Amino acid sequence: RLPYNDVFIHAMIQDGDGRKMSKSLGNGVDPRDIIKTKGTDAMRFTLAHMTTQTQDVRMPVILDKELGSNTSPKFEIGKRLCNKLWNASRFALTTLSTVETTGADTNSKPNRLIDRWIMSRLCKAINECEASVSEYQFNNYAQAMYDLFWRDFCDWYLEAIKPTIKNDPVQQSILRTVLATIHRMFQPIIPFITETLHESIENLKVDPHSSINLGTTKIAAHAPWPIINDTSLIDDRTESNFDQVRELVTAIREVRASH
Repeated sequence: RLPYNDVFIHAMIQDGDGRKMSKSLGNGVDPRDIIKTKGTDAMRFTLAHMTTQTQDVRMPVILDKELGSNTSPKFEIGKRLCNKLWNASRFALTTLSTVETTGADTNSKPNRLIDRWIMSRLCKAINECEASVSEYQFNNYAQAMYDLFWRDFCDWYLEAIKPTIKNDPVQQSILRTVLATIHRMFQPIIPFITETLHESIENLKVDPHSSINLGTTKIAAHAPWPIINDTSLIDDRTESNFDQVRELVTAIREVRASH
């Protein structure tokens, strides 16, 4: 049998001036140096994020005087994302491990606007990532995960649920589901952090919501891809309503900051 049917040839990575990286020019980046300074996950995410359908991509190269080796500011996006994933996941795990109520009805639909909004965003991200991977658009996959995790989950959802999460079993179930789903979807491009935290997520006493089928596994690398059980959670009206709330909050913050 053929070992595979499809081969993906990625773009050539050039330096900031569009030149091919080479040892003689000294304009290359050693992956081992990036792993040492930024981390393997950070490098892996950044490269996936850069993998477009174009013939080549450019990576500005600078000399790290302290280490005496080349690096690139491009890898900062991966480093910041990985740090954010670790910290936000630990916060969510701590929150769910200290909740006062358990035994949520995981079949009941979320009532709060913020919960309906994040589930709609989550389901759309699952569909977008599936479509991107099927078309080998790995940059779209990485960007969709970045937007879901950083902008939706961290910037808005985690902040919004702080006053209610301890006494709302359904919201606890939603948080458990969103956290686990994000880790499952990040695993192919951020494999080490997700593997490290996988067991802690799986051992939570809070059950995941039935709207997303996650399955159970001891190893993140073997975890099945999330499957949407309830497509009605994709709700454009809910997202539009929350966008109005978000615009209002942003305006208030801007006024407060300027005064």
